[in-house]
Amino acid sequence: MMPIARHLAVGLVFLVLIPALLAASPTSQPDVDAALQNLLSRRLPSVQLPDVSLVDSIDFIRDVTGANIYVDWQALQLAGVLPSTTVKLSARNIPLSQAFESILKATGSDSLQIHVMHDAIVVSTILNFADRKTQKGPYLAELSNPIRPASVWDTPIKAVLLGPNTAFNDAIDFLRDITGDDVIVRWDKLKAAGIDRNTPISLNIHDAPISDVLYFILDEAGEGKLGYITEPEMRYDRTFGMRVPKPLERITISTIDDLEAAGTPASRPT
Repeated sequence: MMPIARHLAVGLVFLVLIPALLAASPTSQPDVDAALQNLLSRRLPSVQLPDVSLVDSIDFIRDVTGANIYVDWQALQLAGVLPSTTVKLSARNIPLSQAFESILKATGSDSLQIHVMHDAIVVSTILNFADRKTQKGPYLAELSNPIRPASVWDTPIKAVLLGPNTAFNDAIDFLRDITGDDVIVRWDKLKAAGIDRNTPISLNIHDAPISDVLYFILDEAGEGKLGYITEPEMRYDRTFGMRVPKPLERITISTIDDLEAAGTPASRPT
């Protein structure tokens, strides 16, 4: 039985979960990326942004289209673009893709782009997208349990709102609560990479599997440094006199370098 979803308040910040969870098995979905590509072709009757901040401009697009948008603010800030950067745009009957392009150009930077990935329209920089193509993980399949049970991590949820400045540790606790799985974080390894429990997270994701939520949380906290592996939870079965896997998973989060340096695949059922 899956844990009951709940609202988790962190100071003045709310993590909101509105699950579409009917069973613990994965829910079949249409091709989300194809749907997002079609959405980018959809024409907007009017886009009027008179000296509006970039973050409010993105929220406007999110509100009028229902698009699932992830903004890599850390990458944008390295390019000199802040959430408060103002943009000006007045356009009618333009595709959503063109509206995005015009908004990003209005920041004064020519290094920003969008791509569809992990069930979201991702806003980042040309350099960052190039780096993502060479990054490993965050899921390291070759070190993980090759026979995964029907997993709650594959189940889509309606909305996850983290931030602004939600502590990384609170985001991990949130995932523990909604999955019921054991999530282990090697904090000593993360600290050596300059990431700690209070590293701030900001995330607004809709209609995405929990595994994609984990992807974006690790992306926010680790800038490509973090990864995770899956292992079966084990219990001792008195009837067979041996340890057998539970219908749950253990998720171990660390730096990709640390997980690879361990050199041994995750524990596997015997």
